[in-house]
Amino acid sequence: MAELLIRAGHNDHTVVADLLAPGGAVALHRPIDRLVANAQTAMQRRELAQTANLAGVSFIVDPLTPLLQVDVDPKDSWVRRLAYGRAELVSPSGMTDYDKQRLVAEVVECEQQLGATMIVPPYLLSSAPDDPAFAVSLELMAATARYMRRNGVNLPLMPLFCGTQRAFAAESAWKDGIDRFTAAAADLGPQAVALCLTPVGDATDSYAKVLRYFLTAQRVKRAGMTTLAWRQGILGVGVTAAGLDGYETGIGTGEKADVRDMIARRKPRPDGQSRGGGSRTMVYLEPLGRSVPRDIAETLLGDRGMRARLICDDERCCPHGINSMLDDPRPHAVRSRARRLAELAEMPHRSWRLHQVAKEAKTAASLAKRGTLVLRAEGADTQLHATAQDALARVAEFLRRDDSQQLTA
Repeated sequence: MAELLIRAGHNDHTVVADLLAPGGAVALHRPIDRLVANAQTAMQRRELAQTANLAGVSFIVDPLTPLLQVDVDPKDSWVRRLAYGRAELVSPSGMTDYDKQRLVAEVVECEQQLGATMIVPPYLLSSAPDDPAFAVSLELMAATARYMRRNGVNLPLMPLFCGTQRAFAAESAWKDGIDRFTAAAADLGPQAVALCLTPVGDATDSYAKVLRYFLTAQRVKRAGMTTLAWRQGILGVGVTAAGLDGYETGIGTGEKADVRDMIARRKPRPDGQSRGGGSRTMVYLEPLGRSVPRDIAETLLGDRGMRARLICDDERCCPHGINSMLDDPRPHAVRSRARRLAELAEMPHRSWRLHQVAKEAKTAASLAKRGTLVLRAEGADTQLHATAQDALARVAEFLRRDDSQQLTA
């Protein structure tokens, strides 16, 4: 069964608790297979770990250690609340063995204290296979396994690969990049590995970019370990249908991998400059394969032609139709993703799953183009990009045809 990993935000505990409660709205299938929280969120919302534990769901704490590679606002909760948080950047090439061992100890102990049932080793964002951050990430991964053995930490391990898509998804770089990671991870006997290529998952991603991402993900999976796509929304279902074991995403937010943007937003701000308000309310529109701001969703659902195509017709999920989608969008997002993943997982052959993904992506691209016209007619200066969905449809068809050719060869 393919897994759906949901990253809970600061205000998501009530939603998560309801979704994981026995006899919930989707009684036949638990909508969250593993719960994820950023370390500072897990620190501030300790009830998340308890909720996951009561539901028998694995709880994963993301240490967000790429933040070590930039200057972080001293007021940021990642700095103030976590033992390993640093306001000043840490150069990977300047880290001593003691620095690495200390970081590993602080991260592992922090994750345990926060109730994690799986350990994510500290990891860095690597810009290329020859980037010192990549070599350090591999060292931290091995050091974490050693620390856990020495200190009797009997929890499963999940190494997380975090690297730039441009450098690591190129086939010529697989040997020095992805293959080194999978070989090092396999030696540790992990329960799973997570793949975070960045930036990936934007609505404007091209065919070449999406194809490289899928082929690289399959390369990782061929190493024989449970492989999860990290920080994916638009491409999560597709890459899982292509062979991965599941994907991780946020609820309306954090649905694409853009680690550089994430760490850039934590940098110190000029005196007096505000960080801005909270995240906009987002509504997941399954036929579009993405979440959109609430005002955009209202406009699209207000159009009769679009409404019939976008409305959630599952009464267990949205008993009041449009009102449920707009007034309670976060449970709807999780349930819809879980239902779609379960439906694909029931298909016995990869070719069938890829065909379904291609068909749905073509429909999503068509709806995006039509939706843009509706928005423009209502005076909204917003474009629903169809590029990534067009690319996803073509990639799924390519992989399906490639499978067929190999079978007949």
